[in-house]
Amino acid sequence: MSDTKILKAALLLAAIPFVLMAQNTNSPYSRNGFGILENPALGNSKGMGGASIGIRENNMINPANPASYSAIDTMTMLWDFGVSGNYSRFKEASVHQGNPNGGLDYVAMKIPLKRWWGVAIGLTPFSKVGYAYSHSYTLTNKYTYTDSYSGTGGLNTLFLGTAVALGKSFGIGVNYKYIFGTITQSSVASSSDDESFNSRATSENWYMHGSTLELGLQYAATLDKKNKLVLGATFSEKMPLNTNVYTLTMSTDTTDTSVASDFGLPRTIGLGVSWIYDNRLTLALDYQHQNWADVKFHGAKDSLSNSSRISFGAEYLPAMFTSHYYQAIKYRFGGYYSDSYIKNFEYYSDLTSANKIGNIRNVGLTFGIGLPLRGQRSEMNLSFEAGKLLLPSASMIHENYYKLSLGITFNETWFFKRKL
Repeated sequence: MSDTKILKAALLLAAIPFVLMAQNTNSPYSRNGFGILENPALGNSKGMGGASIGIRENNMINPANPASYSAIDTMTMLWDFGVSGNYSRFKEASVHQGNPNGGLDYVAMKIPLKRWWGVAIGLTPFSKVGYAYSHSYTLTNKYTYTDSYSGTGGLNTLFLGTAVALGKSFGIGVNYKYIFGTITQSSVASSSDDESFNSRATSENWYMHGSTLELGLQYAATLDKKNKLVLGATFSEKMPLNTNVYTLTMSTDTTDTSVASDFGLPRTIGLGVSWIYDNRLTLALDYQHQNWADVKFHGAKDSLSNSSRISFGAEYLPAMFTSHYYQAIKYRFGGYYSDSYIKNFEYYSDLTSANKIGNIRNVGLTFGIGLPLRGQRSEMNLSFEAGKLLLPSASMIHENYYKLSLGITFNETWFFKRKL
């Protein structure tokens, strides 16, 4: 193994702690639940709307379906890491605000053990929390009261997966997922009447961790010399999260408590299909359903809502054998639509009752390119994502977001033995 390869491995491993500190959202809606959920797509799948359950390629790492790890090149090892930056645009009535953010997204690697057996390990974000906003109002005593809210953190997924190929058509795999993280929620109540009103500040820290197994299947059918169809499916059972909630309250007196609380993550089912023509055109479609209504959140069931996501994508390679660099560039396009797992309510003015108005929905489009690195089998993946929240009420804060992602996949010969 060359010094260059050792250096690349060391840099990627050293980057892992920074993934845990990455925050990549400024949405006020990340206050709800576990925050904004992330799609586990890496590299080229980001430019294809995140569709990847039915994608089976030996030159990519695909944690969305562990069965894909059995598609390997026995002479190479894959390393993949990605960074991203996003810009969110908010509108409430006539007020506009924009917030940038960014950080390291993920790190992963895939190792061939046999021609029919592969292993993958990596770290990806599960959810992200990042918000800060306030609300002011004036009562009949003419004093102004302000409630301020802020939050940071999120959950991360450390996965270790393996898969075997059963003949040329079937792949079966499993991911062991360890999900962990810290979420901090803070609130401050203050008033312009400092003499008679006691300000109050509360901070909650949720320390969470848990593990689950995710099963994956893939079937690749060769229809003729140029056409191939891949079917994929994934399943993971609901899981409890071991959680300690530490609360600090500061008012006229300061109190702190630490209690265990019941939280959970849902049963998840995913289905995917891809069609490959002449190894140059790929079309992919995914469907995923998560049963959030059956898990506990702060000890209560039915406080979250079942959610689903549909993703689609396409990738086009102009030519397999090229004389010009631009002919080796891969072009990608995709989109997605999802329902939020958060239940939303609109409160009446007397604050004594609430009217359910429905869930937030999310829609977006993605574009991407894959740039081969000259003289190597490695690839640089660029993707752009534009999306918006579809709100059940016009009185809610409108949010549009734009995200630029950069991923680099090192695909080099690690196990080739030179002959003397």
